[in-house]
Amino acid sequence: MSHPLTAELPSDEAALASMAGDLKLSREQRQQAFERLLGTIRWVAGRLSIRFSGSYREDAIEDAPGDIWAVIDRYPAGGDFEAWCYSVLRNRWLETVRRDDRRQARERHPRDLEVTDATVRKAIEHAIDATEGFRDADVAVIAGWPHRDRLVLLCLAGLWQKVPGRQWKTWVAEHREQYGNPDDPFPPEVLAACEQIAARNAVLAVALNLRRNTLSVLLYRGKHRLADLQYVRDCFDPPVGGSG
Repeated sequence: MSHPLTAELPSDEAALASMAGDLKLSREQRQQAFERLLGTIRWVAGRLSIRFSGSYREDAIEDAPGDIWAVIDRYPAGGDFEAWCYSVLRNRWLETVRRDDRRQARERHPRDLEVTDATVRKAIEHAIDATEGFRDADVAVIAGWPHRDRLVLLCLAGLWQKVPGRQWKTWVAEHREQYGNPDDPFPPEVLAACEQIAARNAVLAVALNLRRNTLSVLLYRGKHRLADLQYVRDCFDPPVGGSG
């Protein structure tokens, strides 16, 4: 049984998305349904472009329909299309941000990307002892990280207190919206007394409902993010004191 022509297409987005993703239908029928979703797709892309870049990016909005069309057959029938669209485009955007982060980091300081775990830990220890907070540029870089990386990396590294309080609360709220945790206050007060990463790992595993091994993997994979922060980079080669 074939689907009706354009004039008789369903009106709700969930049904339209299911039709667009139905590979048993003709390409023409799928595209007819998909065209009815373009307004929502572009609106979501506009929201994301403002969130991640601070401006309305025409290139991101133009690319969004193609990104959604490429995976529309994976749309879960009956789901909230706008929310699903947001998740897909957000993940695509984060992939782009991560690639750009790595490329820019290599251009700025290729040697630092090869530092050992011990070198990164030593630099972070110096950074923890610094009294000033993150500069605006570093806060902007961290804002481009995935929600989970922000909380996990900064807390495991002991650097969450370098984030302006209001910004930190916003990031915690965004993580809670995405994953359903953590509870307030976050991080738990006991984390400030943990001097070792292993101790912080144990506290975070409970607060974020994650396995300790998962947290360790996130830290290992995300160490390049920490090493790319100017706040931490400044501590790789601490200035040597002495008279001139």
